[in-house]
Amino acid sequence: MKLLVVRHGEAEPMVCDDASRSLTDRGKAQVSELWYQLHDKGVQVSRIVASPFLRTQQTAGLIVEHYAGLAIETSGVLLSEADPQAVLDWLQQQPQEDGLVLVSHMPLVGILVGLLTEGASARLPFVPGMVACLDIDVAAVNGGRLRWSISPETGVVK
Repeated sequence: MKLLVVRHGEAEPMVCDDASRSLTDRGKAQVSELWYQLHDKGVQVSRIVASPFLRTQQTAGLIVEHYAGLAIETSGVLLSEADPQAVLDWLQQQPQEDGLVLVSHMPLVGILVGLLTEGASARLPFVPGMVACLDIDVAAVNGGRLRWSISPETGVVK
């Protein structure tokens, strides 16, 4: 299974509650441009699931603009402080399809990618808007490989 793990774009500073923080104009532009490039390079998306927070929903909305016919699914398992094992358990219950996109937050995205690719203590640093593409053999510790990552700053697949 090809899995794309995404950190939401740049968000406003915390003013009231964390759940209602919106993307900044810069964050919206960066996410939109990055996914324009990814779509143009042939990155396939079959399904998109985001945490219920506003900034992840907005990020997912910008992604689906480049992939006609997709609907955004929402899952609390993708909240920033969620148990990474709960995400792995959830992934094991999902259909094995290429192009599953998960839109979430730090620290969960860094922990999840590290867990899937290098083990329990590994962490991948994620800047806002970053995407990591993994090949998953099994949704478990060391069950996948990092194929590439890209961020709005680099603009290139690594």
